[in-house]
Amino acid sequence: RRLREDLESYPDGWHPRSAGAWWKSKRETEFPIESSKLRRLCDSFTEVASLPQYFQGMAFWGYLHITSRIFDSFDFYMEGQEVSATAQTRLLHPEEEALVDVGRGLCSDLLSTHRSLAEHFAASTVNMGALFEGRAFGQKGANPAKIAKLFSAASRWGPGDDGWHQLDDTWLCVDTKDRWGRVFEEQGRILWHAPGAPRVGDGRTAAKQPQSRRALATQGSKQSAASRGCPAIAVVA
Repeated sequence: RRLREDLESYPDGWHPRSAGAWWKSKRETEFPIESSKLRRLCDSFTEVASLPQYFQGMAFWGYLHITSRIFDSFDFYMEGQEVSATAQTRLLHPEEEALVDVGRGLCSDLLSTHRSLAEHFAASTVNMGALFEGRAFGQKGANPAKIAKLFSAASRWGPGDDGWHQLDDTWLCVDTKDRWGRVFEEQGRILWHAPGAPRVGDGRTAAKQPQSRRALATQGSKQSAASRGCPAIAVVA
Protein backbone atom coordinates (compact mmCIF):
# COMPACT_ATOMS: atom_id res chain seq x y z
CA ARG A 1 0.00 0.00 0.00
CA ARG A 2 2.79 2.39 0.87
CA LEU A 3 4.57 1.65 -2.42
CA ARG A 4 1.41 2.27 -4.41
CA GLU A 5 0.98 5.62 -2.66
CA ASP A 6 4.62 6.53 -3.30
CA LEU A 7 4.34 5.72 -7.00
CA GLU A 8 1.34 8.00 -7.41
CA SER A 9 3.81 10.90 -7.27
CA TYR A 10 5.71 9.55 -10.32
CA PRO A 11 4.68 10.60 -13.86
CA ASP A 12 3.73 7.03 -14.84
CA GLY A 13 2.01 6.17 -11.57
CA TRP A 14 1.69 2.42 -10.85
CA HIS A 15 3.89 1.25 -13.70
CA PRO A 16 7.13 -0.76 -14.11
CA ARG A 17 9.06 2.40 -15.02
CA SER A 18 7.95 4.11 -11.83
CA ALA A 19 8.70 1.02 -9.74
CA GLY A 20 12.21 0.86 -11.23
CA ALA A 21 12.89 4.51 -10.46
CA TRP A 22 11.54 4.06 -6.93
CA TRP A 23 13.78 1.04 -6.40
CA LYS A 24 16.89 2.90 -7.53
CA SER A 25 16.12 5.76 -5.13
CA LYS A 26 15.39 3.52 -2.12
CA ARG A 27 17.63 0.48 -2.51
CA GLU A 28 20.60 1.89 -0.60
CA THR A 29 18.69 3.45 2.30
CA GLU A 30 15.79 1.05 2.85
CA PHE A 31 17.16 -2.23 1.51
CA PRO A 32 20.71 -2.57 2.89
CA ILE A 33 22.57 -5.39 1.24
CA GLU A 34 23.60 -6.76 4.64
CA SER A 35 20.02 -7.73 5.55
CA SER A 36 17.80 -7.54 2.47
CA LYS A 37 17.33 -10.73 0.46
CA LEU A 38 15.35 -8.76 -2.14
CA ARG A 39 18.27 -6.38 -2.59
CA ARG A 40 20.74 -9.21 -3.13
CA LEU A 41 18.38 -10.99 -5.49
CA CYS A 42 17.98 -7.86 -7.62
CA ASP A 43 21.71 -7.15 -7.50
CA SER A 44 22.35 -10.64 -8.85
CA PHE A 45 20.65 -9.61 -12.10
CA THR A 46 23.39 -7.10 -12.82
CA GLU A 47 26.01 -9.86 -12.58
CA VAL A 48 24.48 -11.66 -15.56
CA ALA A 49 25.96 -9.73 -18.44
CA SER A 50 23.73 -11.44 -20.99
CA LEU A 51 20.46 -10.86 -19.07
CA PRO A 52 18.49 -8.19 -20.99
CA GLN A 53 17.51 -5.06 -19.05
CA TYR A 54 13.89 -5.78 -19.97
CA PHE A 55 13.97 -9.07 -18.02
CA GLN A 56 15.53 -7.37 -15.02
CA GLY A 57 12.75 -4.78 -14.93
CA MET A 58 9.97 -7.32 -15.43
CA ALA A 59 11.43 -9.58 -12.73
CA PHE A 60 11.26 -6.77 -10.18
CA TRP A 61 7.72 -5.87 -11.30
CA GLY A 62 6.82 -9.52 -10.90
CA TYR A 63 8.16 -9.62 -7.33
CA LEU A 64 5.77 -6.78 -6.48
CA HIS A 65 2.84 -8.93 -7.64
CA ILE A 66 3.68 -12.26 -6.02
CA THR A 67 0.74 -13.96 -4.32
CA SER A 68 0.61 -16.73 -1.73
CA ARG A 69 -1.33 -19.77 -2.89
CA ILE A 70 -2.77 -22.98 -1.50
CA PHE A 71 -2.28 -26.04 -3.72
CA ASP A 72 -5.40 -28.15 -4.07
CA SER A 73 -4.18 -30.61 -6.70
CA PHE A 74 -1.62 -31.32 -9.42
CA ASP A 75 -2.69 -32.43 -12.90
CA PHE A 76 -0.43 -34.21 -15.38
CA TYR A 77 -0.75 -34.32 -19.16
CA MET A 78 0.94 -36.07 -22.03
CA GLU A 79 2.12 -33.44 -24.51
CA GLY A 80 3.72 -35.26 -27.41
CA GLN A 81 6.44 -37.43 -25.89
CA GLU A 82 6.67 -35.37 -22.69
CA VAL A 83 4.69 -35.10 -19.48
CA SER A 84 3.76 -31.65 -18.21
CA ALA A 85 2.14 -30.52 -14.98
CA THR A 86 -0.35 -27.88 -13.92
CA ALA A 87 -1.79 -27.07 -10.51
CA GLN A 88 -5.19 -26.14 -9.15
CA THR A 89 -4.65 -23.38 -6.60
CA ARG A 90 -6.45 -20.69 -4.63
CA LEU A 91 -5.24 -17.56 -2.91
CA LEU A 92 -4.16 -17.82 0.70
CA HIS A 93 -5.04 -14.15 1.17
CA PRO A 94 -8.17 -13.17 -0.82
CA GLU A 95 -7.19 -9.49 -0.64
CA GLU A 96 -4.35 -10.28 -3.08
CA GLU A 97 -6.88 -10.80 -5.88
CA ALA A 98 -5.96 -7.37 -7.26
CA LEU A 99 -2.45 -8.65 -7.99
CA VAL A 100 -3.56 -11.69 -9.96
CA ASP A 101 -4.33 -10.03 -13.32
CA VAL A 102 -0.91 -8.38 -13.49
CA GLY A 103 0.78 -11.64 -12.58
CA ARG A 104 -1.14 -13.50 -15.27
CA GLY A 105 -0.15 -10.88 -17.83
CA LEU A 106 3.49 -11.29 -16.93
CA CYS A 107 3.17 -15.08 -17.17
CA SER A 108 1.52 -14.82 -20.58
CA ASP A 109 4.30 -12.61 -21.94
CA LEU A 110 7.02 -14.79 -20.41
CA LEU A 111 5.64 -18.11 -21.62
CA SER A 112 4.50 -17.08 -25.09
CA THR A 113 7.39 -14.82 -26.07
CA HIS A 114 10.46 -15.38 -23.90
CA ARG A 115 10.17 -18.90 -22.50
CA SER A 116 13.21 -20.55 -24.07
CA LEU A 117 15.55 -17.69 -23.12
CA ALA A 118 14.09 -17.17 -19.65
CA GLU A 119 14.44 -20.88 -18.77
CA HIS A 120 18.19 -20.50 -19.20
CA PHE A 121 18.33 -17.86 -16.44
CA ALA A 122 15.44 -18.78 -14.14
CA ALA A 123 14.12 -22.28 -14.79
CA SER A 124 12.30 -22.43 -11.45
CA THR A 125 10.44 -19.17 -12.05
CA VAL A 126 9.44 -20.10 -15.59
CA ASN A 127 8.19 -23.53 -14.60
CA MET A 128 6.25 -22.15 -11.65
CA GLY A 129 4.53 -19.76 -14.04
CA ALA A 130 3.80 -22.64 -16.40
CA LEU A 131 2.47 -24.68 -13.50
CA PHE A 132 -0.06 -21.95 -12.66
CA GLU A 133 -0.96 -20.54 -16.06
CA GLY A 134 0.70 -22.49 -18.90
CA ARG A 135 -2.23 -24.43 -20.32
CA ALA A 136 -4.64 -21.55 -19.70
CA PHE A 137 -2.59 -19.58 -22.23
CA GLY A 138 -2.30 -22.43 -24.71
CA GLN A 139 1.28 -23.14 -23.63
CA LYS A 140 2.94 -26.29 -22.38
CA GLY A 141 2.66 -26.90 -18.64
CA ALA A 142 5.56 -27.16 -16.25
CA ASN A 143 8.36 -29.71 -16.31
CA PRO A 144 7.47 -32.05 -13.39
CA ALA A 145 11.15 -32.62 -12.59
CA LYS A 146 11.72 -28.88 -12.14
CA ILE A 147 8.70 -28.58 -9.86
CA ALA A 148 9.77 -31.61 -7.82
CA LYS A 149 13.21 -30.06 -7.31
CA LEU A 150 11.70 -26.72 -6.36
CA PHE A 151 9.61 -28.38 -3.65
CA SER A 152 12.38 -30.69 -2.36
CA ALA A 153 14.60 -30.05 0.64
CA ALA A 154 18.06 -28.61 0.05
CA SER A 155 21.04 -30.61 1.23
CA ARG A 156 23.76 -27.97 0.94
CA TRP A 157 23.87 -24.22 1.39
CA GLY A 158 26.10 -21.48 2.74
CA PRO A 159 27.55 -18.07 1.81
CA GLY A 160 29.90 -17.36 -1.06
CA ASP A 161 33.50 -16.20 -0.85
CA ASP A 162 33.43 -12.60 -2.06
CA GLY A 163 31.36 -9.43 -2.38
CA TRP A 164 27.75 -9.58 -1.25
CA HIS A 165 27.81 -13.35 -1.76
CA GLN A 166 29.49 -13.55 1.66
CA LEU A 167 26.32 -12.11 3.18
CA ASP A 168 23.89 -14.63 1.71
CA ASP A 169 23.85 -18.14 3.14
CA THR A 170 21.68 -19.39 0.26
CA TRP A 171 24.34 -18.61 -2.34
CA LEU A 172 25.62 -22.19 -2.47
CA CYS A 173 22.13 -23.69 -2.66
CA VAL A 174 22.63 -24.70 -6.29
CA ASP A 175 23.13 -27.80 -8.39
CA THR A 176 26.68 -29.06 -8.63
CA LYS A 177 28.15 -28.75 -12.11
CA ASP A 178 31.35 -29.96 -13.70
CA ARG A 179 33.83 -27.72 -15.48
CA TRP A 180 31.78 -27.91 -18.67
CA GLY A 181 28.62 -26.70 -16.94
CA ARG A 182 26.90 -30.09 -16.89
CA VAL A 183 24.83 -30.88 -13.80
CA PHE A 184 26.00 -34.05 -12.06
CA GLU A 185 24.27 -33.52 -8.71
CA GLU A 186 20.93 -31.82 -8.22
CA GLN A 187 19.53 -30.60 -4.95
CA GLY A 188 16.26 -29.14 -3.72
CA ARG A 189 15.46 -25.51 -3.11
CA ILE A 190 13.62 -25.52 0.23
CA LEU A 191 15.28 -24.65 3.53
CA TRP A 192 13.28 -24.97 6.73
CA HIS A 193 13.59 -22.76 9.77
CA ALA A 194 11.90 -22.86 13.15
CA PRO A 195 9.40 -20.12 14.08
CA GLY A 196 11.27 -17.20 15.57
CA ALA A 197 14.65 -18.40 14.31
CA PRO A 198 16.73 -16.22 11.94
CA ARG A 199 15.58 -16.73 8.38
CA VAL A 200 17.97 -18.42 6.02
CA GLY A 201 19.20 -15.79 3.59
CA ASP A 202 19.41 -13.06 6.22
CA GLY A 203 22.82 -11.49 5.78
CA ARG A 204 23.07 -10.91 9.51
CA THR A 205 23.35 -14.67 10.04
CA ALA A 206 25.49 -15.62 7.04
CA ALA A 207 28.68 -14.36 8.61
CA LYS A 208 28.08 -16.73 11.53
CA GLN A 209 27.99 -19.84 9.35
CA PRO A 210 30.66 -22.35 10.48
CA GLN A 211 33.59 -22.80 8.16
CA SER A 212 32.80 -26.51 7.83
CA ARG A 213 29.48 -25.72 6.11
CA ARG A 214 31.22 -23.49 3.61
CA ALA A 215 33.65 -26.29 2.92
CA LEU A 216 30.77 -28.49 1.80
CA ALA A 217 30.70 -26.64 -1.50
CA THR A 218 32.60 -28.48 -4.18
CA GLN A 219 34.54 -26.69 -6.85
CA GLY A 220 31.68 -27.34 -9.21
CA SER A 221 29.31 -25.36 -6.96
CA LYS A 222 31.34 -22.18 -7.22
CA GLN A 223 29.80 -20.82 -10.35
CA SER A 224 29.48 -17.36 -11.79
CA ALA A 225 26.07 -15.71 -11.75
CA ALA A 226 25.84 -16.22 -15.50
CA SER A 227 26.31 -19.97 -15.31
CA ARG A 228 24.33 -20.62 -12.14
CA GLY A 229 21.26 -18.54 -12.93
CA CYS A 230 19.83 -15.92 -10.59
CA PRO A 231 19.74 -17.35 -7.07
CA ALA A 232 16.26 -18.09 -5.80
CA ILE A 233 15.29 -19.98 -2.69
CA ALA A 234 12.04 -21.00 -1.05
CA VAL A 235 12.23 -20.45 2.71
CA VAL A 236 9.36 -22.17 4.46
CA ALA A 237 8.33 -21.65 8.07
